[in-house]
Amino acid sequence: MNTDNLIRFPKFRDEKPLRLMTIQQVMDLLSITRPTLHKWTTKDNLIKSIKIGGRVYYKGQDIDNLLRYR
Repeated sequence: MNTDNLIRFPKFRDEKPLRLMTIQQVMDLLSITRPTLHKWTTKDNLIKSIKIGGRVYYKGQDIDNLLRYR
């Protein structure tokens, strides 16, 4: 097979990894309870959550932004 005609894309480089945080890590960092975190995620839309394999995570960058701009 001749590969000279294939389009080559640059390798994907993730400059900033997601740095996912667990519910417990976020609660500890922000000194809040689970119901407060749930409210901020669902009703107030302050933080987005990510579900992976039935578990809930938060992006570290989102938490940093919350701390920086609130």
